[in-house]
Amino acid sequence: MNPRYFYVLLTLFILFFARVSVQLLQYYFNFEFFPSFENWHSDTLPYGLLLFFQLIIIFLCVSILIRVKNGFGLKNKYTIKVLFIFGIIYLFIMLFRLFLGMTFMSNHYWMDNPLPTIFHIVLAMFVLTYYHYLRTKLNE
Repeated sequence: MNPRYFYVLLTLFILFFARVSVQLLQYYFNFEFFPSFENWHSDTLPYGLLLFFQLIIIFLCVSILIRVKNGFGLKNKYTIKVLFIFGIIYLFIMLFRLFLGMTFMSNHYWMDNPLPTIFHIVLAMFVLTYYHYLRTKLNE
């Protein structure tokens, strides 16, 4: 197993985990040295529901990290292809959202807040890195 994939995935996971942790801290304590809770939350979902989904994502990321660390891959080419398509679409939608929020829609509540979008990009990169790992593993 090439440890590079594991360390890239681990770095992306740590970034996402830090985002979830800081948002949770800001929800309860509002530390002045972090951006405010509103900067972390685009208000698309109620925070409790968002946190629930974030915990599911953390669980999935940890399980992927364990699989990659142990050198496990997938043999199903269709699943790997779907992962790639999902990752690319997710990444481009979030890049487009970031672009719109910085230009034409800078006063729209969902678009003008870059922090959530940046961490969606981090998750998209996690998906695409995992895809690349699986494709490389399939060709071994």
